[in-house]
Amino acid sequence: MTEPRTLLAQYVASGSEDAFGELAGRYLNLVYSTAVRLVDGDRHRAEDVVQTVFADLARLAKTLSPEVMLGGWLHRRTCHAAATLMRSERRRQHRERLAAEMQALQDQSGGDYDPIAPILDQAVNQLSAADRQVILLRYFEGQELRVLGQALATTEEAARKRVARAVDRLRKLLRRRGVAISGTSLAALLSAQAVTAAPTGLAVCVTGAALAAAATGSGNLLTVLEIMTMTKLKITVCALVVAGLGTTLVLDQRALARLREQNRALQERLGRYALVEQDHQRLSNLAAQSSARAALPPDQFQDLLKLRGEVGLARRLNEENPKLRAENTKLRSAAKEANVAARKEPEDPAEAAFQRETKYRQNFGSQWGMLFITAASKNNGQSPDKWEQVAGQMRPEELQLATNDFEIVFHGRLPLDGSQENVLLFREKEARQSPGGEWFKVYGFADGRSEIHTEPNGNFEAWEGPRLAHP
Repeated sequence: MTEPRTLLAQYVASGSEDAFGELAGRYLNLVYSTAVRLVDGDRHRAEDVVQTVFADLARLAKTLSPEVMLGGWLHRRTCHAAATLMRSERRRQHRERLAAEMQALQDQSGGDYDPIAPILDQAVNQLSAADRQVILLRYFEGQELRVLGQALATTEEAARKRVARAVDRLRKLLRRRGVAISGTSLAALLSAQAVTAAPTGLAVCVTGAALAAAATGSGNLLTVLEIMTMTKLKITVCALVVAGLGTTLVLDQRALARLREQNRALQERLGRYALVEQDHQRLSNLAAQSSARAALPPDQFQDLLKLRGEVGLARRLNEENPKLRAENTKLRSAAKEANVAARKEPEDPAEAAFQRETKYRQNFGSQWGMLFITAASKNNGQSPDKWEQVAGQMRPEELQLATNDFEIVFHGRLPLDGSQENVLLFREKEARQSPGGEWFKVYGFADGRSEIHTEPNGNFEAWEGPRLAHP
């Protein structure tokens, strides 16, 4: 088996994708299991952390020392990425609740892993560099004592003693945080549960996204991750997102331009057919006065037939126009989201975390908006009055977010022709203030799109008023 340092050197020297892919696969479980613990078991957020960590590895590989212990570097990088991702109000509330629960915990010497998982990585980071290296090699990378002794330039027996001392020091740190456990039980728990198997196919996704980010810059990586989250793509197709990202925005812009040209031509044709409708009405009245074809001169009768055919075409075009408007609206929304996704992330970590959370809520609103429209089309236009009516395709945590943070403001029949596309379906209950001081709210509209609106003073009533449907 090729050593990690050799694989890293191959990637740095030649940019070998195979070497980086093998390296990512070697450490994937370590990074993923650490991320799962640090994001409170949310596996979707853990996958985002894994993407970020391996993208950082691809980007910073040339700056790493040849003597670096890659497992330790990846573990600390994972802790940093997870801490940045979870820096939000929800995370703070969870930590307060977790602290209250930890105070009530009794002796955990029976080996219960649940109270240890949230604080394990923090305790590991408080160990000395030597002890942390031993714990990571033995339990996180799963190295045998013989291999561990070789890595530490010592014997197998000496490595065993060093592991025992490191476990004892880790046990004392955990005890200070309210978790009492014996050294033997702690070692058994670390051996059995310190590393969680990552989802099948995540290694391929991580490798593709990380290499793409290293080649094109970190800005495009953010776009890839946001699009993956917005569309809820499965792991098995994430490589297609990386490959197709460069063409998606171009195709959307071209399609939008073609649609605008079609709408302009359609409006011109509808104007001409309005005049045709007047002539048709005149001749129809003349034809109604006679019960026989002979009542009209032959040339006027032929004109009547021709005009009727043209008016029928005009009516069909008029029926298709709402569909074109609806499609136009969706393309505008897609182009707007694409432009927002391409913006550079703020340097302030707190502001960046707030924007990611707001973007997540906007994507969340788009999914619910489409579910509302689908449900209305199946129920004679009646819009759902409760989130539970359309929650069959959503995860429990998404339903909880909807019921806790959003409210439905539209009640009644929903026109399916796009005539009320600017009417609000639902909105965030309370505005959220960014670290920069601006106030944000996310809204869902009757055409299925979701938008973010900001106000400097937190007063949204003037903006919401014209967009609320009144009975």
